[in-house]
Amino acid sequence: MSDARYGPDTIFYTMKLKRTKTPAEVFEKMKKCVKKKGATKDWRCTVDEDNNVFTVDLGDGMSESFCVSFDENKICRGFCKVYFPTSGELFDDENKSGFKALINMLLSVRTMLSQLEISDDHGIAADYAESRKYKLRLRELTDAEQKFAREVFDSLPEYNRNTDHPDFIAGVVYRSLGIPMNESFDKYINRNIMSGQSGVVPCLKTNPMFETYLYETSEHKGIRLSECPRLEYTTGAAGSDVCSFILAASELYCFRDHYREWSTIASFGKYAAIHKFYRDKVYPMLDTMPDAFERCLTAYRFFLSAYEYCGFVFVGKK
Repeated sequence: MSDARYGPDTIFYTMKLKRTKTPAEVFEKMKKCVKKKGATKDWRCTVDEDNNVFTVDLGDGMSESFCVSFDENKICRGFCKVYFPTSGELFDDENKSGFKALINMLLSVRTMLSQLEISDDHGIAADYAESRKYKLRLRELTDAEQKFAREVFDSLPEYNRNTDHPDFIAGVVYRSLGIPMNESFDKYINRNIMSGQSGVVPCLKTNPMFETYLYETSEHKGIRLSECPRLEYTTGAAGSDVCSFILAASELYCFRDHYREWSTIASFGKYAAIHKFYRDKVYPMLDTMPDAFERCLTAYRFFLSAYEYCGFVFVGKK
C-alpha cells in the first residue's frame, strides 16, 4: 500500500529462562502463535530438539529466519533482520502486521522468563512491547467523533476552553443527553438509578452524572442498562462494569484536585487496568499537552476507550 514503509529493520531480543522452565516449553508456546490465517499464515516453524533451537521461516523471501537458542545459562541473545511494513494499514492492523506478530510471539513466553528485552533499529519494537503491558489502549476517534468533539468544544464558554478538559467531558455527557449546557445537572439525574455508587469516589457529585449517562444511553451485553434486571445491575457483571466506568470517568473529570486519592480504590474490577493505564500513560499527556483542543481530544479518546473496555455500547437516549 502507498502509505506503508517497509524495512529493513533489525529486531534484537534477550531472554533468560526462569529456573523451572525449559527451552522446549518456550518453543511449544511460540509454535502456538503461528496460525493458518492472518499475518503468520506463511510462517514455518522447525524445532531442532538435539540442539534446542527453534526457527521460524517468516515466508516473505526477504526477512531472515527468526531463531531462538538458549545457552547453558538459559540465556538467549538474538537478532532478526525483517522487511515487514512498519507503518500503514499492514502495520496498524493487528491481524495483518508481521512485525507485531513477531513481537507478540516473544511476549507470549514472558511468564516463562526472568528477563525479556526487545528493541529494534527504529524504537518501534520497544514502544509496541510496552503498550502490550496494558489491557487498555487509547483508541483513535472516528470522523464523526472528531466532529462531535469539535461541536462540544465550540459550545463551551471561552474561558472554559483554555483551562483543563473536565468541562469538555461534562459537555460530552450534556450533549449526549440533550441537556442545555447552562443548566445544573441535578434535575436531570435519572431517579431510577439503583447502583448507589455515589459514595465510592472522592468527587461525589460527578457520579450521578456519569451513571445517568450510562443508564440512559448504553447497552451492556446487548441489554439496555435501563432494562437490565435489578440484581444484575447492582451486584452482577453489569454493576461491576458500571462502577469501573464511573471511577474512570470521575478520575478524568476530577483530574488535578483528586489525583492522589485514587490509589485506595485502584484495585476494583476493570478499573484496576484503567487506572494503571491512566496513571502511566494518559495523565502525563494531559498534564503536559499545551493545546486545549488536543487535550480535550485526548480526554475524549480515554473516555471512549474506558467505556468500551467496560463492555458498553452507545445506543443513544430513547
